[in-house]
Amino acid sequence: MRQINPISTAKAISLPIVLLAIAFFLIGYLDGTSIPLFANLMAAPFMQGNILHLLLLAISSLWLISYSQRYQRDWTTFTSGRPIVSASIGYLLIAGMIIGIGLCTQHLILDSGISFDFQNVLQLNKIALISLFAILTLLTALLLSSLWVVRGIQQIMPSRNQRFISIGIAIVCSIPLIFILHFSFPLPALLLIITLFITLLDFFVELDTASPAWLILWLALLTAFTTGMLFKFHLENAQKDRLVFAKALANPVDSLLQNSLNQFIESLNNIRAADQEQIQHQFSLHPYLEKNYKLHIDSFSDDNVGIGWHKLSSNESYNTYEVRALSKDSQFIQLNIQPIFTLNKRVLFQLIPNSPFINPPYGFSILHNGKIIAQRGLQAPAWLDDQYWQKANNNGLYENIDSQWARLYYSNTEENDYTVMITESLGGYIKPISLFSYLFAILTTLVLLLFWINPKLKIFPATPGILFFGAPSLRNRIQLSTIALTLAAFLLAGLATVAFLRKNHLSEQSDRLMEKVNIVMRDIQQSDIMLEEKALKDLASVHQVDISAYSEDGSLAATSFPYLYQQQVLEPRLPQHIINRNTKRPAIVQEKADQLDYISAYIPFNRPNSAISYLSIAFSSGEQDMKKAAIAFIGNLLNLYVFLLLIAGASAIAVAKTITRPLLDIGEKLRSFQLGKNEPLEWKTKDEIGQLVEAYNAMIKELEISTEKLKQSEREGAWREMAKQVAHEIKNPLTPMKLSIQYLQHAQKSDPERARAMISRVSQTLIEQIDGLAHIATSFSNFAKMPKAELKEVDIKAIVQSTYNLFTEGQPSEIAIHLHAPPQRTPVIADPKQLTRIFNNLIKNAQQAIPETVEGKIDIELTINDKEVVVAVKDNGSGIPTDIESKVFQPNFTTKSSGMGLGLAMCKNMIEAMNGNIYFETEVGKGTTFYVSLPLKQKTDA
Repeated sequence: MRQINPISTAKAISLPIVLLAIAFFLIGYLDGTSIPLFANLMAAPFMQGNILHLLLLAISSLWLISYSQRYQRDWTTFTSGRPIVSASIGYLLIAGMIIGIGLCTQHLILDSGISFDFQNVLQLNKIALISLFAILTLLTALLLSSLWVVRGIQQIMPSRNQRFISIGIAIVCSIPLIFILHFSFPLPALLLIITLFITLLDFFVELDTASPAWLILWLALLTAFTTGMLFKFHLENAQKDRLVFAKALANPVDSLLQNSLNQFIESLNNIRAADQEQIQHQFSLHPYLEKNYKLHIDSFSDDNVGIGWHKLSSNESYNTYEVRALSKDSQFIQLNIQPIFTLNKRVLFQLIPNSPFINPPYGFSILHNGKIIAQRGLQAPAWLDDQYWQKANNNGLYENIDSQWARLYYSNTEENDYTVMITESLGGYIKPISLFSYLFAILTTLVLLLFWINPKLKIFPATPGILFFGAPSLRNRIQLSTIALTLAAFLLAGLATVAFLRKNHLSEQSDRLMEKVNIVMRDIQQSDIMLEEKALKDLASVHQVDISAYSEDGSLAATSFPYLYQQQVLEPRLPQHIINRNTKRPAIVQEKADQLDYISAYIPFNRPNSAISYLSIAFSSGEQDMKKAAIAFIGNLLNLYVFLLLIAGASAIAVAKTITRPLLDIGEKLRSFQLGKNEPLEWKTKDEIGQLVEAYNAMIKELEISTEKLKQSEREGAWREMAKQVAHEIKNPLTPMKLSIQYLQHAQKSDPERARAMISRVSQTLIEQIDGLAHIATSFSNFAKMPKAELKEVDIKAIVQSTYNLFTEGQPSEIAIHLHAPPQRTPVIADPKQLTRIFNNLIKNAQQAIPETVEGKIDIELTINDKEVVVAVKDNGSGIPTDIESKVFQPNFTTKSSGMGLGLAMCKNMIEAMNGNIYFETEVGKGTTFYVSLPLKQKTDA
């Protein structure tokens, strides 16, 4: 085991920590920066820092993983003899990262002050998007680091049961961590998520089967967890916001109103008390008042009442302000001002702030003494049932939430206060589904981008994309192509839809503006009014548009909204290109004031004895409405396409498996191809794959026919060659045998006495030669009729020992034979008789290979590894020349002066029949080693 150097390890760990600390410290120097984005990021608090710290934490987490993977590659250094402890720490680290990301999400939603409008996730502001991007980056880091850690754990502890024990230990140890960090996610659900994530990850690493389906599974699991957290904490935060709004309605305060009232009271000093028209006109000169409040004029003559404004106590006229002013004729003017709960549709009014009661994100009902005095938004009568208010009266607050609505009942127990019900549409389950789709799309894009960059830059060497996608294959290409086509289809459909909606909406808004122009111009012509400020204001109020009149030279003559021109928000001159136009047709122009986009129609105006030459009518471009409609459509389309993506991914996996299965079968058949031993494939459909399978089956059928012909030809050729060899071997002794018999016959005739003396010697010679011929015939017969191996479990060590004893007991000691074998039993599946013949042949050959001038030495060594046993027979003979090494196992090849050259050929055939192998290593002048390897019988074998 590699030893850990504490000094180098400390240096390696301290470097990233120091760099991170410096980076976090330097963020403080950005305080007060003029860069808007950084300023906004730093303005949003997050834990003890700000959102910029969260973003840095997310990015640095990826860098830290990359750094760690480059430094730490051998996980066995962490075992210290206790792998279960190391594994538990690794799993606890994963659980801690999940809890840490959850804690970041909790603080982000509850404490940062950032508005997360999950009703329209595609309209989140930049700060919210950056925050979600940071969370998704942390999730990516979690996936990459978890995969790396679990792979390391399985290196040090391959036992599945031990790993499950370690997972259990990590889960139990994470419980106090949850309470210490005050993570408010439901404990059973959180433990289930941690257990599911770690267990599936462990199973995935152990399975070692790469597929894009696994990546989709991890991304969907992490996205679902994040969506659940975001919605859970968002509901908590929304409850606080609803309560704040309810309290504001129950005790209404409008600081902008009070400032405007002070200015309005001063302007009344120059107006007569009876001139109500001038009073209304002065009221309209204060845009905030005109937009958000309505004015009631009452007669009043009490000289003892003070001048100014005061807010009336709670009554049926909600949030009413009473204004008293001294007029020009020293009369008192009494006015009542009440809030408006409907949004003014005049486009330029959008440049004026709304009161807290106009266009809030909630619906509400305000009650006084049980009677509704103000209401906005959808309110079902059943929601105001007494049973809910009775629950609210217990502690002043009650909230009822279901999948569609959140209803908050607030009843302040102080005297003369209002009671309020706040309603918010939660949108049902479609909202979390939309958020899931949105986050899943971003997380998938982020992860795929990292996996695309990683092979080029080697950022994460321990977690390459091949772990999820596998080696390049047709199946993966089909799956990835299907997913890519689905994403591309969504992108193209979204762009085309937005372009179509925008074009169609602009055309529709232009048509609506022209209809409004025709109506306004008809009223002007029929009433024959003077186009002064008051008349334009009346027209603007009736038709809910903003109207301006211009003289012939293009200067502003009158307008329904002088405030914006006085504040230089709008230019008080007609655009020059309108003056230069030589047509009486209205011109429609896209315009912008501050951040407001709108359209204006410029109409040439011809009336006798009038100084007005042009009118402009400002109308909403509907850009925001168009964006909302487009975003709503894209959101629904995104939901559809995410689930289509999941369905397409699953379908691609099934289809790719169906398409590639016969190809894999064909590939497997080709890898295991043996002449004469191949089975045809089956494919029922007559498609392209069916044609391929049919061609494969036809090929193996033709090969079988060709194989049989080849075998027949080879057999005939082999027998012819062998017959020539046997004939040659037999002819060699026949000639001297014939000569000996003829010589004996001649001696019998010429010298019977000498013939009797020769009979014994000649007979012995003939017997020896006949025995030689019998040996040749036997060898030839054995090679031609190789007996079928009778395979069974045998102890190869015992067979080697028996052969060793045969050659060492009672044998001459000129050649030393040594046996080296392990003490344990070595079972193999083989034929014991054939093994004995093989080892006899190898030892005999080794003896014959040693020259008489060399002190002979033969070493027999038996070794065992994980899957096989190897017997080596080594001699110190003259070795085998290089030019004949390839012929050693060929039949009828020999370098000896006698023999058929069939021994090693027979040994090779017998070893291969036992699923073993025989090979050799040789060095000329130093000797040869023959190796016999056989599969070791495993314990699981039957």
